Amino acid sequence: MNALLIVSAASALGDATRVAVYSLCDGRLSVQDIAESVNVTSSTICYHLKVLERAGLVVGRREGRCHRPKRRPERVWELARDVSQLGRR
Repeated sequence: MNALLIVSAASALGDATRVAVYSLCDGRLSVQDIAESVNVTSSTICYHLKVLERAGLVVGRREGRCHRPKRRPERVWELARDVSQLGRR
């Protein structure tokens, strides 16, 4: 367990807009599609994606000029596992 990774991922998911963005990152939707779904600007989505990417929760995928982010659900499972082990030490 890495405390820094726990804090980074938990912090990234501590924002309601980022959770909504994360849930839409299926690798098919573009940044513009996600922005329209969440009703914020593309630049706001890019900011939230950067936070999610730094936390390892999302990977970027480019198709030409189009960015189609994809979530990494295994990181959320790792986070849940690590947090559940906090009380056992």
